[in-house]
Amino acid sequence: MEYNSCGVIYMEKTSSNIIITTGADRAKLLGSRIIEMEKQAVNAVTEEIARIKANGHPVALYDAELKKPYSEYPDGRREYDIENMKSSNM
Repeated sequence: MEYNSCGVIYMEKTSSNIIITTGADRAKLLGSRIIEMEKQAVNAVTEEIARIKANGHPVALYDAELKKPYSEYPDGRREYDIENMKSSNM
C-alpha cells in the first residue's frame, strides 16, 4: 500500500483506489463546494428530525454502539424493539 498527501491509498493487488478523507485533506480532496453541500444536507436532516419531534412523532434512528435501530420519541425515550412496534401498529 502506498499513501499520498491527500489520504488516497493505492492498492497494489487490485489497482483500485480507496479514498480516505480526514481533516484538511478532506477539503483539499473533495473541494470546498462539496463540503458545503454536505453541511447543508446534514443541517436539513437535523431540522427535519426536529420538526417531526416537535409534531409529537417518533423518529427512527440507528444506535451505532449497540448496532440496533430504535425509535426516539419527543420526550427522549428510546424503544429498540422496532419489529414489535411495526406489527402492533398494523
